[in-house]
Amino acid sequence: MVVTIKELADVLCLKEPRMKKEEAIDCAKTILDIFGYSNSTTDAALRASLSVHPQYTKVDDLANEIRGMFYHLVELQILSTQSLETTLPLSKKEYRIHYWQFRSDWNKINEPEQKQAPSEFACYDNVPEDVFKVHAAQARTIAL
Repeated sequence: MVVTIKELADVLCLKEPRMKKEEAIDCAKTILDIFGYSNSTTDAALRASLSVHPQYTKVDDLANEIRGMFYHLVELQILSTQSLETTLPLSKKEYRIHYWQFRSDWNKINEPEQKQAPSEFACYDNVPEDVFKVHAAQARTIAL
């Protein structure tokens, strides 16, 4: 699955209506810089991908900010998380690796169902149809 900046920015704008197009493009670029050409990345890659850029002096703060953005993308159902626990055979140290990955349905737009306000005649929805026919016939005979 190949994710492009344009596709991701468009989905971000649709799922987060308050986001401006320019912000969505910047956000998409940041996300894809970290993911590269993969559908998943480790949480440790957040810090590692930022430390190679000399313009980032506060790498930990920026990594935490991006991590917060990733959690928001989980809420928007664009990303998901997964953890893997492993024990190194020689040292017997336990490690937990956290992964961020694009959901398989990341670009599906789930628009919330809007409930329609009941009309003023909604009280008649459960009345059988033949009741109206009987009353209409009686009203015609009275009118004559």
